[in-house]
Amino acid sequence: MVLTSEAYNTRAAAVNGVASVTKNASSRESFETRAAKNGKSYFVLLTKNGVVIGQSQMYAHRSSTYTGIKSVMANAPAAKTTTE
Repeated sequence: MVLTSEAYNTRAAAVNGVASVTKNASSRESFETRAAKNGKSYFVLLTKNGVVIGQSQMYAHRSSTYTGIKSVMANAPAAKTTTE
């Protein structure tokens, strides 16, 4: 798993969350790398107004954090959602 988000109460809210990820994931400026208290690195995906919409797993090496960002940037914009 590369990116997780909040838990949603309805399917419609979850679909909107996925749509927000696909919309924002194509821009490198939407990602922010952070350091956890244990020294591991992770990243968050932000909306244009700075709201966190996804968080990555923890990485032992900072370079792996950038690999995760590249993966989300490459795969999330093409993700398909349905309302079924």
